Amino acid sequence: MRYVLAYLDYLLRHKVAVWQAGRRLGVSRWSLFWHDLDKLAPDSLLYYVNAYRFHRPVPPVAKLRHYRRT
Repeated sequence: MRYVLAYLDYLLRHKVAVWQAGRRLGVSRWSLFWHDLDKLAPDSLLYYVNAYRFHRPVPPVAKLRHYRRT
């Protein structure tokens, strides 16, 4: 559970940074809201948490899911 919370903290900080940069560049709020939101989906969350926890690359299965959703 500790690693899930740590990853969620990281993801939230990432979304804030992307939001700020995107607004400066004129990207729509809708696009910025949906950016990386799929990483919270139950079928992807554990892949990303384990990659974050063990400092490993995200498995190709999770990357493929991410890019198909966006």
